[in-house]
Amino acid sequence: MSRKDFLYVADSKLCNAEAMDHIRRWGGRFLAVLPRSRLEDREFRQWIQENEPSWEKVWDRENPRKKGGPRDRWYVVKHHLPSQEGWPVIWVFSSLLRLRQAEGRRERIARAEQELEDLAKHYLGPRPRKRSRYEVQRQIDEILERLYVERYIKVSLDLIYEHSFRQERPGRPGPDTKFVRKTKKRWKIAWRLDDDAVAYDHRSDGMSPCSLMTSPSPLAKCSRRTSASPRSRSVLSRPRRSSRSPRFF
Repeated sequence: MSRKDFLYVADSKLCNAEAMDHIRRWGGRFLAVLPRSRLEDREFRQWIQENEPSWEKVWDRENPRKKGGPRDRWYVVKHHLPSQEGWPVIWVFSSLLRLRQAEGRRERIARAEQELEDLAKHYLGPRPRKRSRYEVQRQIDEILERLYVERYIKVSLDLIYEHSFRQERPGRPGPDTKFVRKTKKRWKIAWRLDDDAVAYDHRSDGMSPCSLMTSPSPLAKCSRRTSASPRSRSVLSRPRRSSRSPRFF
């Protein structure tokens, strides 16, 4: 790096103490999206269930995809808790992203219910293939995992017995006719929508956390020879540039 007044914009791969400290020691700034698996993400999405952030609108423009559609509005708020590395966490809220995520969730749930209905009809049909509970459950899990709806659809699998009776011998039945009972085992698949889980995730639709260092640290003094070593340079990857990203930072 030939200069110190730089801003490094990256995805979640930057969110590790080694890479962030490398930029700090060089006196630069960074902006990185925190991955969904981080504790900071879960804490905020749980906090927002009963709290309303003081959003600040930073961007407002016409809908870039649909003429006459909802405006594209972006908001930011600084969370009261820092990241585990000690840097500020800025939450970004996009109104259009909120609509897209809610619509995508509804479509995935509807598709999963259709596939579960087809699977249930198959095992309740006249000639279903005999399968073990493990095999049927695996088919159910494959549908839920492929459509990312495990949190929203709760499925139960029960074994039911259907009994039928027929004469032991052919002919017209009489008072002494004996009947034989025949039992068939079938799998019954039932499901329900977890409205609480849907409402929980909808509350934070369109929101993403970013870790931000806005100004160089006063401690950014290190030997350029040490920081320019091959091992130090390998910590960071080349950032991606995108013209679609808002420039309000």
